[in-house]
Amino acid sequence: ILLPVCRTLLRYLYNLATLDQSCLAKSLRTIFSFIPIDKNHMLHKQLAKLSFFAVIGHTLMHFINYSAKPEQTVDKFGHWPFVSGMMLLIIMVFIYSGGSDMVKRSNFEVFWYSHHLFIAYFAICLLHGKGGWNPNFWKYLLLPGSMYIMERIYRILRSQNEVRVMSMMAMKPRLISFEFDKDSAFGAAGYREGQYVFLCCPSVKKYEWHPFTISSPPHKPTWTVHIQTQGEGSWTQSVADYCLSIAPPGVKSFSLTSRGSDGQISPGRTQGPDGKQLFLVDGPHSAPTQHMTEYEHVLVAGAGIGLTPVAACVQSVVFHRWKFTVGKSYPSHANFAWVVSHRDVEAYRWFVSRLKEVQDCVINMKVKSKEAMRGKSFNFHIYVTSVPKDLTEEKAYKSLTEEEKDDTFWGIPAPESQVDMERANFSKADLYKALLFPSKESKTLGDIHVHHGRPNWDIRFEEMLKMYRNENVGVMFCGNPYIAADLKKMCAKHSSQEAKGTKFILHKENF
Repeated sequence: ILLPVCRTLLRYLYNLATLDQSCLAKSLRTIFSFIPIDKNHMLHKQLAKLSFFAVIGHTLMHFINYSAKPEQTVDKFGHWPFVSGMMLLIIMVFIYSGGSDMVKRSNFEVFWYSHHLFIAYFAICLLHGKGGWNPNFWKYLLLPGSMYIMERIYRILRSQNEVRVMSMMAMKPRLISFEFDKDSAFGAAGYREGQYVFLCCPSVKKYEWHPFTISSPPHKPTWTVHIQTQGEGSWTQSVADYCLSIAPPGVKSFSLTSRGSDGQISPGRTQGPDGKQLFLVDGPHSAPTQHMTEYEHVLVAGAGIGLTPVAACVQSVVFHRWKFTVGKSYPSHANFAWVVSHRDVEAYRWFVSRLKEVQDCVINMKVKSKEAMRGKSFNFHIYVTSVPKDLTEEKAYKSLTEEEKDDTFWGIPAPESQVDMERANFSKADLYKALLFPSKESKTLGDIHVHHGRPNWDIRFEEMLKMYRNENVGVMFCGNPYIAADLKKMCAKHSSQEAKGTKFILHKENF
């Protein structure tokens, strides 16, 4: 139960398997097709369920023994195993109730603290026996326990790196973004598309860590996370309030600087005004979107805030892989999909701006590098759900009136290109309008397609089936588990049963 959560070990294996098309990587991928390490959380949960039923059975047998022969049972075991057993059952109540998906998604703090009761649980298990010692449990704990302890020590040491925060931004209605220096966080190893980190803000909660997906591509010198605040009293809102408190008055987007011992001012800051580090970073950790580099044809999909790995992937493919790879790019044919509720569209204006930049880059390469782009294709489908029935254009476009007044309206702007570029024949405002007021008929802007309502996955898969005959198509997803279940069905339905037919292979986020 401990090995599946040794994240650093899993990331190392994951990185080797998804590095490239080398013999080592392909061999590891073959091995991991039988031992799917990207389903580590699922294995952890299944082992937890097995342990639960084993504990219930173990407890019932003791009570049956006691009810049949109470004096002999006490003489044989003593009172301590019963006392320690009750303590273990009480701890299990907290761990299991706090570990449910509902609690984890709505109140991560409860999940985090209750799950760390496992330390007390294992300690009592070692003492759960006659005379205060379990003669067998230590044998099972020795190897995985040692590996996990080393893992946690390594993660603690790594998280003490003084990571430079380059800039911060708050966007209406409830989004905050942080930009970090890559080298000070990850060193030369860097990170891969869609990987995630755990962040701790010591000034807010010293021992509380929360996971966030990196939303920027790996080739950049900085990396970003975008965080939706969860309301008053939440960790995310407390972090937002703290960061805005150190901002210049009235400014919601600002860069940070620090003065060195030599008096020189340099970009980025590691410490807050209270002398504590602004953020501690544990990561990066592996994610299913890393499988993207295994395939020539992919569909990378996300729902809601599951957009962040999609954003990292689409920027990595277009801005880096297609620009600097000769021949097959892995992927050469990139399809993306994003499902977003209409009420949340405003929170993703930053991505509207990024997607417009991606489309401009694709158009520019199609015009200036026709031969290189001949074997490549790009499509991005956006599905806007829960659109109000009484929505009018006037209501939908109300937020656009803020564009000229708010310098953070589109998020942190990308550096202006110094090279003449061919650009798409629509603006980011046009794309944003299409999301705010999606028409019943799908609207196409370049290679971007905006749809009203939930996705019809059959159509998307049938399109790919026609285009990618007798090929393996990688399907990566992060987001709502119900959509993940739909994609699993679609992959099974549209995959050929023949050995050389088209296969759709799903890799989904199991966090």
